[in-house]
Amino acid sequence: MLWVNLIMDTLASLALATEPPTDELLRRKPHDRHQYIISKMMKKHIVGQALYQFTVILTLIFTADSWIPEYLPKEEIQGHSGELKYYSQSGYMRSGRSYMVPSGEEDYKRFEPALGPSRHYTLVFNTFVFLQVFNFLNCRKIQDETNIFKGILNNLFFVTIVSSIAILQLILGNFGGLPLSVSFHGLDWRQWLIAIVFGSGCLLWSFILKMIPTKTETPKKKTEMTTRATVEVSIEEIETDYGKHKNKMVEKLPMIAFDEIKNKPKMQKAISLDRSRNDKELSIVQARA
Repeated sequence: MLWVNLIMDTLASLALATEPPTDELLRRKPHDRHQYIISKMMKKHIVGQALYQFTVILTLIFTADSWIPEYLPKEEIQGHSGELKYYSQSGYMRSGRSYMVPSGEEDYKRFEPALGPSRHYTLVFNTFVFLQVFNFLNCRKIQDETNIFKGILNNLFFVTIVSSIAILQLILGNFGGLPLSVSFHGLDWRQWLIAIVFGSGCLLWSFILKMIPTKTETPKKKTEMTTRATVEVSIEEIETDYGKHKNKMVEKLPMIAFDEIKNKPKMQKAISLDRSRNDKELSIVQARA
């Protein structure tokens, strides 16, 4: 879990946050203050990638023992006559699920003391990590750009981090052992290839998602009941009737306005007052001589 969190949070942030600004980004119009931080386009990819990864992981967990090939020698498990060490009854990779579904009887749990962590769940672990690694590439472009590799060599920090994660995963997936709940035999290179293919599938899935049109967002501006009044007042009026002006829209004149006008006793001020429906407080937005 520590390694997975490190990949998905810390290293991902460092890799993506160090992307240099592009000319397209600098020419892009600034966002309206009422626009959402997460756009509809981003939501599309977040939900889409989550569904893809969810489907891949569940498929591997519940069906890998019926179609993922196994390549280790066929040896019987001591104390379990007729049970091969790493093979399921159908001749494929042995299930790493602790209990059978839906009966609830013990499955790999009865073999774990003799075999250690399962190769099945080692494959699931490696696939999950490579899903994140390849999704790093998707996250470089969030405006539905088709070429996600454009300018990738301009950020050597990104290339170094992603390459380091992939190399470390290859090492940990083969030699992590009990501390990382990884099979003592690691995986065969063909099983590694299966994990990488599933991981790289998120690139193709991202391309498909980009083909789905996204409606341009029109931010809904907050409607405020605003009343503006321009009132010309003199120093005498403020001093004698401060806070109780004849205009009923003016409930209270901020003290700062009184101080500003008091410093210029011979001048009249045009004060623009803004009344907000939310807090019902008046604020001076413009004061001019």
